[in-house]
Amino acid sequence: MILTLTAASGVGKSTFLKTLPQYTSRKVLPLTSTTTRRPRGDELPGEYEHVSMNSFQKSLLLDRFLRVFEAYGNRYAHTRARVTEALTSENLYVPILVLPAVTLFVAHAEVIGERKHIHSVFLDLKDEGERRRRLENRSDKTPKRWMPELAEWRKMAEHSGVPFLYLDASDPPEVLAKKTAEYFAL
Repeated sequence: MILTLTAASGVGKSTFLKTLPQYTSRKVLPLTSTTTRRPRGDELPGEYEHVSMNSFQKSLLLDRFLRVFEAYGNRYAHTRARVTEALTSENLYVPILVLPAVTLFVAHAEVIGERKHIHSVFLDLKDEGERRRRLENRSDKTPKRWMPELAEWRKMAEHSGVPFLYLDASDPPEVLAKKTAEYFAL
């Protein structure tokens, strides 16, 4: 089973992911994404497979990826095999995805007859002051660069056609995880 997690930067995706296992009987795992980006210190174990551009290109030529996404000069993708395996697993895989990837995952699940095994959460944080504080503590981007994107993410999610469970990330992570587990009967 897959539970996609989408939110703008600084909202609390990693914190949510670390809290969720306490509220479900399923084993919660990240769905490994292949990337050309350098590793960061705040990554969760198994969240990324870091590869060279050469290796990434080879997998791309072999048509192993659902689709490739580029952000800030780096490439990201999930393999078809990993996504299909996750959809048919009893474990709960939680990839952190951008909106276009969520729609792609849902479409893939429909094609292979596993639509009932994918659910989606959108974390939002309406308190701009709190969001700014969280972003200021990040080392990878400046708040000014991210602020315009935050409202845009919300609008895109609302118009995506994906049946998201919308959660306010100003709630404690335990509340968010419990709501998610109850809503999707995880």
